[in-house]
Amino acid sequence: MENILSFVWRYNLLKGCKFTLSNGESVEIITPGCDCKDNLLFSDALLRIEDTTHKMRVAISPAQNEDCDIFVTDKPENGSKIELIINPIFLGEIERVRKKLLSKFEVLPCEEYIKSMPSIFVTDLITSLAIERLSDKSNRIKEWHSLYNGDWEEVCYISIARSLGFGINGDAFEALAKALPLRFLQKHSDSLFQLEAMLFGVAGFLEDNKFMNIPYYKRLSNEFAFLKNKFTLKANDIGLWTFSGMRPSNFPHQRIAMLASFIHSSLPLFAKFVDAKSNNDLRKIFDIYPSDFWDTHYSFTSQTPPLRKCLGKAAIDLIIINSVAPLLYAYSEYIGNETFAAKAISLLEDCKAENNAIVRKYTDAEIECKSALASQAFIALNNNYCKPRNCINCKIGYKIFKEEIKKVL
Repeated sequence: MENILSFVWRYNLLKGCKFTLSNGESVEIITPGCDCKDNLLFSDALLRIEDTTHKMRVAISPAQNEDCDIFVTDKPENGSKIELIINPIFLGEIERVRKKLLSKFEVLPCEEYIKSMPSIFVTDLITSLAIERLSDKSNRIKEWHSLYNGDWEEVCYISIARSLGFGINGDAFEALAKALPLRFLQKHSDSLFQLEAMLFGVAGFLEDNKFMNIPYYKRLSNEFAFLKNKFTLKANDIGLWTFSGMRPSNFPHQRIAMLASFIHSSLPLFAKFVDAKSNNDLRKIFDIYPSDFWDTHYSFTSQTPPLRKCLGKAAIDLIIINSVAPLLYAYSEYIGNETFAAKAISLLEDCKAENNAIVRKYTDAEIECKSALASQAFIALNNNYCKPRNCINCKIGYKIFKEEIKKVL
């Protein structure tokens, strides 16, 4: 672990604080400079000595005893070395706070601090973390965009397909979309049945002859045999899909049928998201219904009482959270237009907050979670800061350290 004094200096925790140098001059630290050797040497630090700002080199003396010094060298006037002495009581307090935050035993070591933080700070924190989460998610979209030579429609198709897996079958849906290019589906987009045949076929669902006694299945299988030869398609391994522990309404069959309906009714895909005038207009894009067979089935064999299947509000929220908002955010960065980034944030604000173990960790600490903007922020906070105990790079951790410094200086 790096020396505590180097830690304090690196993250500019002394900014704004005034000290006295060993030669009697007053000094204020403006910026810590750039570290260039073993976290103990910093170049181009800015310090205001008396009334003059100097660019200097700062060397950190390892704390081998209770006297912890910062040595400032290369003072422009005479190149002499001067010392900035830091009270060891101050350093001990900072080390105490750091050890507490780095605790591996507490679920949320900063909980006691969070509860007392101003609401305006929490609001700004949630917004910045939600944007960080959008940026993280957009990285995958950028990779697809590069892989598919800038084709936003193809990227949108893959992203929506993946989101229909709702986590557990996300990889399987992504594999399906990549094995069945959108351009093939576009050629038969006027036929919902042919779209279903291609999607179920490439997904590996039409390889079992024991279902041939089901007329709908047999028709799909025969149609796929034709389309498979036409487009030189291959069926994925059925083992990619997860069924165990799932409610029937979440069976992959239902989601694949929904994907077929989405393509049938929504081409061009990405253009509709970009052109939507309001959040409500965008949501209407997902007012889709699979073919009649699925009104009475959850799978090819499981019959149910007649019910017109559709995507519920919660399912649409998840698709918006995991696919549409990141797509618009990535597109915003690509074209350099903040309009679509703002649209992505607005969509998250319009979606209901997720309720999972990660989100509850923060709501239990009495942080209000009004929308998906907040729940996505909590996920970013957990994954990027709390779980790896990256507290010093977290705005909460930084604020805690600054407040503790004020108490002891």
